[in-house]
Amino acid sequence: MVSDRTSPAHPPSASSPQSNNKNLISNVLFGGVAGVIGQTCVFPLYTIKTNLHLYPGRYQSILHCARKIIQHESIRGLYKGLPPALTGVFPEKAIKLSVNDYLTALLVRKDGTISIPNSMLAGAGAGFCQVVATNPMEMMMINMQSAASRGRAVNTLQMIRQLGLAGLYKGTPATLFRDIPFSIVFFSMNAALRQRLTDSDGRLPIAKVFLAGIAAGSTAATLSTPMDVIKTRLQASAGDATNVATSKPTSTPGLADAMRPSQAKVPTTTATSREFSSSARTAAAGGADKMRYTGIAHCARHIYATEGARGFFAGVGPRILIISPLFGITLFFYDIQRRLRESGRL
Repeated sequence: MVSDRTSPAHPPSASSPQSNNKNLISNVLFGGVAGVIGQTCVFPLYTIKTNLHLYPGRYQSILHCARKIIQHESIRGLYKGLPPALTGVFPEKAIKLSVNDYLTALLVRKDGTISIPNSMLAGAGAGFCQVVATNPMEMMMINMQSAASRGRAVNTLQMIRQLGLAGLYKGTPATLFRDIPFSIVFFSMNAALRQRLTDSDGRLPIAKVFLAGIAAGSTAATLSTPMDVIKTRLQASAGDATNVATSKPTSTPGLADAMRPSQAKVPTTTATSREFSSSARTAAAGGADKMRYTGIAHCARHIYATEGARGFFAGVGPRILIISPLFGITLFFYDIQRRLRESGRL
């Protein structure tokens, strides 16, 4: 029975501080490698999710969005922003998984169990630390994908130069509000599921590690979608403000060229003020990312006024389809590496 006692996501053994620090170093490497593998597998879905966030009402479904991207940008359009994603996902997953394991080892009881509050605390610490890598990575990915959808070519180095260090960390508060709750839910639920899925002899089959990651990832993804929508809009808006998407058009027409403003479906919800009425027209003219937001609260009010409560869950389907396999695959390969290390084969 699992009550307030669960096994940690990766049960630590009683070890010395020196051993714990040594494991931390290898866990950083394991987490980064596992993250790169997982991100590469699911990246096309991330591109689709970003377009659904930025252009609500433009696409009829996930498949419709994918077809439009491939039609106007070729298959490469699904991988726009992959280089910064892989550059960023290595430290992001390395930090997230290794910090959670490190804090879990500090908070675990002598009998190898950890309380749910302590499991949540370890997850919160991991979520807080990972933003150092998450925010710049997603800032670049979102704006590269936004530029591509408007037929603009922007490379990674050009974007870094134009954004600058401060620009790369635009939207950090929203990222924190998304990643900390996500990690709290994910790691505590993953720990509880691993406890329940462990065999009577104390062994956890590697396939069940994958299943636990999928279940915990889908739950955390659903609950954190509203803040992910807000964060995406804020970062796209900040990117436009710094003119990161003003380079020459590509020879292939962008999605915005194919989907004229008159074809974009504008939410019919009546805005509560002149500001939001104007914002709705701005969004209709070029996508949700055209709006200039002053902060999290302003962005949330605008979404609710122009799109209703459903606007906070734009792209929730692709987000779940991304997060579930991403964390399943990542934890799968992370555990394999850890088991190889513990068996002396790595």
